[in-house]
Amino acid sequence: LPLAASRGGLQCLDQPAHLRSHDRGRCGVSPDPRQPVEHRSGIYHAVSTNKGQSWTTFSDPIAEGTIQIQFGGAEPIILDRLVDKPWMASDKTNLPSRDNLYVVYYDYQVNPDTVPTIQCLNKSRFQSTFTSSPVQVNTQVFKAVQFATMTVDGNGRLHIVFWASLDGIHFALYSVYSDNEGDSFSQEIKVADVVFPEPDPATGFPVSTIEGLERLYPCPSLAVDQSGGPLDG
Repeated sequence: LPLAASRGGLQCLDQPAHLRSHDRGRCGVSPDPRQPVEHRSGIYHAVSTNKGQSWTTFSDPIAEGTIQIQFGGAEPIILDRLVDKPWMASDKTNLPSRDNLYVVYYDYQVNPDTVPTIQCLNKSRFQSTFTSSPVQVNTQVFKAVQFATMTVDGNGRLHIVFWASLDGIHFALYSVYSDNEGDSFSQEIKVADVVFPEPDPATGFPVSTIEGLERLYPCPSLAVDQSGGPLDG
């Protein structure tokens, strides 16, 4: 679970799953395997003021959506929105933005122009939870985008790295930053192509995916130098 510390205590995100039958909203999983089940999942914010010994979870999710699961191996259907893979960071600088919290997550909303995006929420130390509207992190239109991670440097700049593809075939890691506490973000910069060591035997070109292993992805991690040395921050 994403975890961050601030003067308000430990902050945590959770994604509990809520299942209900597709017909008449009955609780639980339908005994009929042919009956689709709706899965309502949200990103929730929890706070601990006693070093993690107990937690208080806010009742309303900061983002949520619904998918429909058909048992028997069929692909899930996104009914309205899917939010997934959240990450959180806190501002530890001595600037006015100190103790700001940021959450970044994958967002896929069903509409005529549906494209996956990376979204960011921010919360100042004066707010109890995340109440702002999400800000879209990516400026380009990607066919696939996932696995965002984030951190705040010594100057209060918010950095986000994510994995994405413009054509659905060739994937790369991209980086963006925000100098205004997550209200807007820079244009993406490609950090590195993501390819497997062996080229495609048919073409000789590098590949980012392996047939039959669609769930094989990179999970980038981002960190700030806090050594106190010349590269600190």
